[in-house]
Amino acid sequence: MKNRQEGFTLSELMIVVVILFIVAGVLFGFCSHLQDSKAKATDEARRFVSEMGLTVKGLSCAERDTDGDGYVSCTVSVDDGDGRTRLEAVECAASWSHNEGCRLQKPMLRSTP
Repeated sequence: MKNRQEGFTLSELMIVVVILFIVAGVLFGFCSHLQDSKAKATDEARRFVSEMGLTVKGLSCAERDTDGDGYVSCTVSVDDGDGRTRLEAVECAASWSHNEGCRLQKPMLRSTP
């Protein structure tokens, strides 16, 4: 009669645990990286609009780069000094890309008195 072993050895269990920790670390790093992209894009958009001499009244950026070009889309509500508020669409560099700064996406979406 053959002596058959049931279950797993300690080394097999340790290998599985190490693999699970590696996968969890990669996922955690990826999720925090997405938050870094939004934070960097928000800071870049605020700086970009301020350098144009406009006052930022509101700012909203996407969570991540949705089209893979290294830029995160942002919408900035600005006061241009004439008592008018307008929305500017800008794209700002994501934290993981080689891109820097922001660029205008469209000149003006809407003006309000």
